[in-house]
Amino acid sequence: MSHLNSPSHLITRDIVERVQITAVYRALGGPPVRARRGCAFWRKSDGYNVALDDRTNTFHDHARGEGGGVLALIQLARGGTRKEALEWLADFAGIPLQPRTWTKREVQDYYRRRYRAEWETRQLLLWRDRLLAELSIARDTYLKAMHRTRRMVLDRSGDDLPALAVALDAAELYESRVDEFDRALALIRQAPVRTLLTFYRRRQQRAGIPSED
Repeated sequence: MSHLNSPSHLITRDIVERVQITAVYRALGGPPVRARRGCAFWRKSDGYNVALDDRTNTFHDHARGEGGGVLALIQLARGGTRKEALEWLADFAGIPLQPRTWTKREVQDYYRRRYRAEWETRQLLLWRDRLLAELSIARDTYLKAMHRTRRMVLDRSGDDLPALAVALDAAELYESRVDEFDRALALIRQAPVRTLLTFYRRRQQRAGIPSED
């Protein structure tokens, strides 16, 4: 059976994808993240102007207009070369950096898994966007109902108090539903892909959709 050296880009990709950029940021000495924002501690900034995105494993320093991936963040925080950043990350992730001999079958299996993962991620993002759209429609329906009820209360301020009390209760109920939808929308938008993937797979199983593995 033929053998191949594991390509260096596969090793790098495996290491980078095993970690989340927020975890790397904290391991490098960054303070706690607030609403997916961190500080540029490498230049002694205490402003939370660095966006950290675990879905794409990227960061962006809005004050300096610079950003990139996990390795770029390590280089900013520690200095040194990209190779040294990769060595630090490999140690952090607990993955051997030295290449090993892969069989042709292993390389093929790797690319098959990569294709499946990329396809599933695309399907997941489409599902997430549809879910957000459906929740937004429901949220807007309650919002319109809340405004209609409030206008009715104002327009009929001279009516009997019991009817006004019922209308006010309805307006408060609609408002609470709007708040619930807003929280759900925020959670979904901020959730990492890894978290959403768990719910997506459960949904597929309940729907009886077989895995393509």
